[in-house]
Amino acid sequence: MILRMSGVAFDALSSPQPCAERARLFDAYLEAAEIYHHAGRRLMVHAGVTGQAEHIRIRDRCERARIIAEDAFRIAERHIAEHGC
Repeated sequence: MILRMSGVAFDALSSPQPCAERARLFDAYLEAAEIYHHAGRRLMVHAGVTGQAEHIRIRDRCERARIIAEDAFRIAERHIAEHGC
């Protein structure tokens, strides 16, 4: 899997040097992104079907998942930039 981080291709399967922390951070990002994906799907499926209070609850969970995924991405990006891996 290749991602773009700060305009540089980030290949999860290869790096200039092996780095366990890079792999751990990438796994954390993938997990957070998957949770965000599922939260977004749930929001979409329930749009217009649930009551307002339930919609707000689902929307807020989706927003929290987005923030966590973005933070995980930034942490991985910062590690790669600082560590050169």
